[in-house]
Amino acid sequence: MYHTAQLVQTASVSAFVGTVFANLAKSGSADDEKTLKDALEKEAAKFKQRSEDAK
Repeated sequence: MYHTAQLVQTASVSAFVGTVFANLAKSGSADDEKTLKDALEKEAAKFKQRSEDAK
């Protein structure tokens, strides 16, 4: 049971990071540090909300 939950969590984090960088690549501003920070915070908030909803 524990291993399954860990696997799901790892996959979710990978998807989260992939989404952040895919969005940055689309916007063409991946080299802008403030944009990167804002994008990470925005995606982290969405990810946290989905995690809370799943509980």
